[in-house]
Amino acid sequence: MVSDFQECPKCGRKNNADTKFCSGCGFSFSIPKQCPKCDWKNDIDAKFCSNCGFDFNVSRQECPKCGWKNDIGVKFCSDCGFGFNVLKEEVKGEVSKIPKKETVEIKKKGISRNARYGVAIVILAILAFILAIYLYTPETRSVPYQESYQDPVYRTEDYQDPVYRAEDYQDPVYKIEYYQEPVYTTESYQDPVYITETYTYNCGFLGLKTCSGQRQVIGHYDTKSRQVLDHYETKSRQVIDHYETKSRQVFDHNELKERQVFDHNELKYRTKYNDVTRRRYQWIIMSING
Repeated sequence: MVSDFQECPKCGRKNNADTKFCSGCGFSFSIPKQCPKCDWKNDIDAKFCSNCGFDFNVSRQECPKCGWKNDIGVKFCSDCGFGFNVLKEEVKGEVSKIPKKETVEIKKKGISRNARYGVAIVILAILAFILAIYLYTPETRSVPYQESYQDPVYRTEDYQDPVYRAEDYQDPVYKIEYYQEPVYTTESYQDPVYITETYTYNCGFLGLKTCSGQRQVIGHYDTKSRQVLDHYETKSRQVIDHYETKSRQVFDHNELKERQVFDHNELKYRTKYNDVTRRRYQWIIMSING
């Protein structure tokens, strides 16, 4: 039967069988064999990491506090900081408190002394465990910081504000008027051109003397054109019918007024806060360092 889950070799979290990355630490399941210590890509049948020498056959030890799987031989948990040596001392102290049957009466005083030491070690371990939990617990605080901004500065400016008054005026109302517009046509005509002609006639007593004179006579005709009335066309036009009295706003005078206008910007600072989450021991170190 095929399992529906696959266990991460790096953190031990159980993931779905078809996932490509671990939801706890981001370990890639698609790589044939990825080293959980240095993330080096190795062959599928490798027994040791070719980059850091990690033994793939070595089992991992689980932290009794947070459940994180750590490498064999480490002294502290890489997730919560739990000390594995403290756990060994507790177990060793508990074992040392169990006396052998044949030496109970001989080492009665020594057993009670060892028991006190063991209890003290257990109490100290519990206190250290509680203190570690307190110091490694995340805490969110509002951290102030200074933000710069441009503060606009305004100045007073005088200006002329126009004042208007109502004025009555006569608004013409138009009507449509029909009229007869003459239409002209071009007409050709003969225009006479006159020339001067000298002639003789009898003059003097009893017409015995011959006299000469000049007169204007038609020499020839020039053909010209002129505009003559052909007919009339009826057209319309707008003419004033009557006037209506209306009112309108016209400029009267100016009034001196004041207004606020932008002059320049001043650089100022204001305090803002950000929510920052850190472990309690980090807040203590920051408060000590100021």
